Amino acid sequence: MTSHPDSQFVPPADYRAVPEWKQLLTKPEFPILEETRNRVHQAMRDRQVNFQDLAPVVERDPALCLNLQLLTVQQNPECRHQISGAANCLSLLGMQELVKLVKRLPVINADTKDPRELAYRTALHNAHLASQIAAWWTTQKGNNSVHYARWATLLLAAPLWSWLLANDQARNFLYFASRRREPWHALQRISDRHLKDWQTLARKLALPPLAEDSWNPAKWPSLQQWHLLRRYDPWDLPDKIGRHLIHTFNQPHLTPLFACTLAWHLHIEPDSARTRRWLTLSTHWLSKPLYVWSGILREAQLLSAEQQGSSFGSGVLHWLQPEPQVLHYPWYEDEVQAAQRKRLQEEEEKRSRSKPAGVIEDTRVHPQPRLTRTAQETPLVAARRQRPAVQPPQALQAEAAHSESPILDRLAVPALINGRPPVRIPAEEKSEEQEPARAEHTSLDALQQRLQHNPASFGDWHQLMQALLHGIRKDLGLPWAAVTLLSRDKQQLRLVYQEGLPEHDPLIKLQVELSVTNLFSKLLEQPASIQITPASRAKLLRNLPDNLQMALPPFCLLMSIHAGSRPIGVVIAGTAGEAPSAQVWNAFRSLCQSGSQGLQNLRQQKSNPRN
Repeated sequence: MTSHPDSQFVPPADYRAVPEWKQLLTKPEFPILEETRNRVHQAMRDRQVNFQDLAPVVERDPALCLNLQLLTVQQNPECRHQISGAANCLSLLGMQELVKLVKRLPVINADTKDPRELAYRTALHNAHLASQIAAWWTTQKGNNSVHYARWATLLLAAPLWSWLLANDQARNFLYFASRRREPWHALQRISDRHLKDWQTLARKLALPPLAEDSWNPAKWPSLQQWHLLRRYDPWDLPDKIGRHLIHTFNQPHLTPLFACTLAWHLHIEPDSARTRRWLTLSTHWLSKPLYVWSGILREAQLLSAEQQGSSFGSGVLHWLQPEPQVLHYPWYEDEVQAAQRKRLQEEEEKRSRSKPAGVIEDTRVHPQPRLTRTAQETPLVAARRQRPAVQPPQALQAEAAHSESPILDRLAVPALINGRPPVRIPAEEKSEEQEPARAEHTSLDALQQRLQHNPASFGDWHQLMQALLHGIRKDLGLPWAAVTLLSRDKQQLRLVYQEGLPEHDPLIKLQVELSVTNLFSKLLEQPASIQITPASRAKLLRNLPDNLQMALPPFCLLMSIHAGSRPIGVVIAGTAGEAPSAQVWNAFRSLCQSGSQGLQNLRQQKSNPRN
């Protein structure tokens, strides 16, 4: 194993040399985990054990599930569309077949040091985590059976497992994944196969139809739709666009795709830009704020770690680190590549020894001479002069497939496969670490001008809200600020955005019922603002719950925000110290008015995109 320090290392051209595709399916048998065999033996000692008792034990090991699926379909070819879990397979095969299968299959030891087996174990653990995530997501989406979604997600990565077992170079999948590549891109980097070929392999491995559809790039959303989902909740879009996006992403085969991709990113680096990107996509896909389901995600990781007996594959290991960590898998090179690298090093040493004695190389940095207008050459012209005049189509396709995509990186692969040109994204949207809500504003006036006249520069209204809160805290000097938004039925107001509140502050869970007339319902009737002081609290906060009255600080500034005539929510800022000055109060109202105007402009741009 050789680790390349250069993160931009380009593997040699022959690193995709693989065995014949047909030989991969000669006799597909997938090794199971050692602990799985022990668990099955322990369960079989109970004379009253039944299929339902054995199913959870079997489903802890995706490899055993795949072997059961293959054996069941081999004996009952018509049942592939009816299998939704290990219990179905066991009911068709019987107990004795399970015992024979477990005895016959090879085993991967828990303490193995073989790099290929370690990569295989990591892939199995990751598949188990993905199945836990997919099961909960399906309960929220309601577009499929929970058992079927878990089963399909468990087996989705089976083509990758077969590749890991067949080819030493396949373990470089982990190398590319740890370089913040999407799993689908990493898979293409370790093989020269079209995604259609992987779909064929999935079909020959008798995967459930739901998993097989997940391998079909023709059934994936387009790049434009991924881009739209990343930026917006479909329910916030205009009716025609939003409904089409909801229908596209409600397809059941996208659940395993989402779960497997997020599971790999959680394993590599839970706090990376890629992980945050997929968490944002999942939040918009579920139409639920991240704080609502992030706890469920953590529970799924803990459950997977407990059942697998390892905190490594599920990403729980990252929680125990004092600082954010990134898993960097090394690059694997075979004997041919090692010999080639050694030969190149020897040639370099010979060239260095062949220099005449006494000649000292000048390593000083000299200023470049200025070129005249006739001799000056732009970088683009220089690049065109240096590259070949004509590139073969294969080289162009390879360059397009491996280039850095500005959005969702390798999710551009299906667009290239289907012959559709990639979408050009403006330069300001290319940075993964771009956070417009945290942009440094030189003054309050600059922020107000941006809110009023250039709200599109924030990207979307989510970022605009965060920028508004950041301006209230930074420019006005208030300790915290928050935005409460109306529910879809307009019967409830809840806190969605906040900045400066402690983690366990009771206002984090603020919810106000609007069925009873109170301060918030009055503010939402029309654009209005009010300042709460200790002298006016009793009168203004009546009809509000006691816990909310206690949670609000002595001095509060409130103002409703509207997009035109449509109420959006209420901005709240407060302090427990001195009363805000008149200047702060006027600046707060002016900033909220600018935010309302920015929301109105964004709404008009959505309804008239051509303008």
